[in-house]
Amino acid sequence: MSRKLVHIAVLISFLFGVLTLNAQNLSDIPKTGLIKLMVDSFENQICSYYSIEKENSNEAFFKYVNDFRANNINFKEITSKEELELLEVSNKTLKDYIWITNKEKNERFFKNYEEENQIQIIEVNDSREKNTKEPLHTNEVSVNYFDEYSNKLLEETKVKDLKEILATLKEMPDTSPYTTSFSFTYLNKESYNDSSLKTFIAFELYYTVLNILNKNE
Repeated sequence: MSRKLVHIAVLISFLFGVLTLNAQNLSDIPKTGLIKLMVDSFENQICSYYSIEKENSNEAFFKYVNDFRANNINFKEITSKEELELLEVSNKTLKDYIWITNKEKNERFFKNYEEENQIQIIEVNDSREKNTKEPLHTNEVSVNYFDEYSNKLLEETKVKDLKEILATLKEMPDTSPYTTSFSFTYLNKESYNDSSLKTFIAFELYYTVLNILNKNE
């Protein structure tokens, strides 16, 4: 076998090994690494969708948020197997760090409210029949804005509007990605260069929706 063929064979073996390793160890990478992979993957999708170069991705984020607000997003067209696999891994790896159920979100909100106002909220018994199969709180997954993830975005972002949005989402847990999207109405394109804002949009306005769509399928 010629030296050139040997090099090609070694390269193919190396690449196959890397791909296999990545597939096996995706759930073992650090939280920050997984988050970056997910944001980058989403960024690549919307840049391709809007035919915008990666270096101008702020324009793609700007368009995406406006289309999201106008309910003009076809999620099947901007979602590949890669995003779905990353999302599946994140639901385990980023559990509690990013993903919490709406029940947990409400519990955290009331706990914080009690601590901040030094009062105790008395639980009201549900009046519905005890035998009903309908859960009192949905197990639908949403983003945790009470802990480290949110604090990290607050510390790193230079976008004042994002700081205000994060504070609002902590104080008003009963919001949806759609209502949140209206908070960006007056945000200029340059603001979308902010990496924290990109991360926020990727999870709040994309991966959260994918989680909901997957559960309803």
